[in-house]
Amino acid sequence: MKKTLLLLFMALVGVGTWAQVSTDKNNYAPYGDIKVKNLWINAENYSNRTQFQAQPFMKLSNNTKQPSAVMHDGIIYVAHSEAKMNVPAPGDTIMQAVVHRFDALTGAALSDLELTLDGAPFGGSLSANNIGVDNFGHFWIMPYRQKKTNTMLYQLNPDTGELTLLATLECDQEIERIDYYDVVGDITLQEAPCNIIGPGHSVEAVYGWHNDIDGDADTWTGFFDGDTQMNFTDYYPSKVSNWGIAPSARFILNEDDEETRYDGDLFYIDGFNQYPAIYSKDGSLVESFEFATESLKADSVLYPLASVNGTCEFKLGDRRFFAYAHGDYNAPYTYDIIIAEFGEGGGFEGMQRCWQIPSKGLGNNNDTGRRLTVVSVEEIEVGGKPAVRMLVYKNANGMAVYEIGEGVESGPSFVKGDVNGDGIVSGADVTALYGYLLDGKTVAGNPDVSGDGIVSGADVTALYNILLNN
Repeated sequence: MKKTLLLLFMALVGVGTWAQVSTDKNNYAPYGDIKVKNLWINAENYSNRTQFQAQPFMKLSNNTKQPSAVMHDGIIYVAHSEAKMNVPAPGDTIMQAVVHRFDALTGAALSDLELTLDGAPFGGSLSANNIGVDNFGHFWIMPYRQKKTNTMLYQLNPDTGELTLLATLECDQEIERIDYYDVVGDITLQEAPCNIIGPGHSVEAVYGWHNDIDGDADTWTGFFDGDTQMNFTDYYPSKVSNWGIAPSARFILNEDDEETRYDGDLFYIDGFNQYPAIYSKDGSLVESFEFATESLKADSVLYPLASVNGTCEFKLGDRRFFAYAHGDYNAPYTYDIIIAEFGEGGGFEGMQRCWQIPSKGLGNNNDTGRRLTVVSVEEIEVGGKPAVRMLVYKNANGMAVYEIGEGVESGPSFVKGDVNGDGIVSGADVTALYGYLLDGKTVAGNPDVSGDGIVSGADVTALYNILLNN
């Protein structure tokens, strides 16, 4: 047996350099009866920088070409506009776009989706700048758009990478650059209407489009009472005169009225120049940090920087929570987010901070103007109680997944395969497992890698597969 195990460990050593999936081992204090726990983290602040930046296909380390991501049905999708260089295409070569996929429960890399359109490779500069999922499970891709060009809406097949052009969205005025969009409703127009908005870069304008359920896919109207553009004048702080660099928007569902659920009457806008706030489609400012608790506003550690953007709202039962980008690449809060519970009545007034995650932030790489910190959630159950699984992602810095809810177990988690208990699955765990099996040495982590209740040669194979797949 000793010889067999030795051969298996030699095979493990020959795997090479692997991506490091570790954990945010901070023991977050419960917020009342609600707890948060990290499942895993793959980020610069939690791993060796050289190994992090050398991951296959630059899955997390490219600093400008993959700013957006989304989590759906237990899989994370990261859109990378220029992943493959010099790919043959009709009449030319292009930079083909790819969607990288990861297992939301473990962080393991899954197979990539190479994007195609009409059977040909799809790509180009910032061609897949936005990725998302509508309220009916349809994936969408939208490119960054420059001045005086139309906005394109594509549907993505999440199994094959095939794109279908659903709409060419025109504007009745000289449209400005748009970095990020949001969608509410059904992009296929089969089960609900669809609304799309995108705030303009360094201007006061927000652009938007609407189509009815069973509407003509070739005929979209303006979102703002028929107009595709509205210039906003109210901001927080009030001295701001435009959104600044690479602003983002996020629709709020109207959950009180099924008929108007997807009308998009309210939405968040968060930009370089202002703090995240709730706006109405009539252009008015509805809720902002002006109404947050004095303790939250007074504490500079908890108040967000204006230079980052990204928002996400979620519910646990009847309680409404808000997650927002907090810090940029400057220490000490390097691409972290704050999770807060809205006050009575569901507004910023009386808002209370719950947690700051990740505890060390994701990383301190400058994102060269992309600005967006992605927060994506999906509803789950943990311990028979409502919970959410939350993705925090920042291009060039990494990503992490947390679970939040009453049924979540408190305390730090340990990654499967972390035999030595250092929070990282790496070659050091090979040595630790070898010592445990052959020499009876104690380990700080869990040597039962396979999860079958015993420690044996099966755990060697399980560890090999984890290192190989990551």
